[in-house]
Amino acid sequence: MYFAADGSYRSGDHWLIPARTATGSVEWPTDAARRPLLQAPAGIQVHYAPLAWVFGDDSASDLRMHFGPLATPVPFADKEALAAEAQAEEEARAAAAAADSGAPPAGGGTGTAEGA
Repeated sequence: MYFAADGSYRSGDHWLIPARTATGSVEWPTDAARRPLLQAPAGIQVHYAPLAWVFGDDSASDLRMHFGPLATPVPFADKEALAAEAQAEEEARAAAAAADSGAPPAGGGTGTAEGA
């Protein structure tokens, strides 16, 4: 690796150099004689955003963007809902066990329309 003699570099500058183990090559631009070309650093990018406008000793205007929550609160489950969920899970387990053993599902039905 080498750097241009007249280049200006800052703390935080970096370069991304993809190296491929499958081909044993480094993906870096080269000239016609296959010599590596100098590349500008990939960073560092600095962004600024105003937070407030200060008018004097005791007054300032907040410039930050405010937004509400992105999701709504989930209501708590009551005892009936928890019991219904537990029953549905138990029925699903029983049906899976019956399917694994080849027995008809609990409830006495055959799962077909023949008995109707």
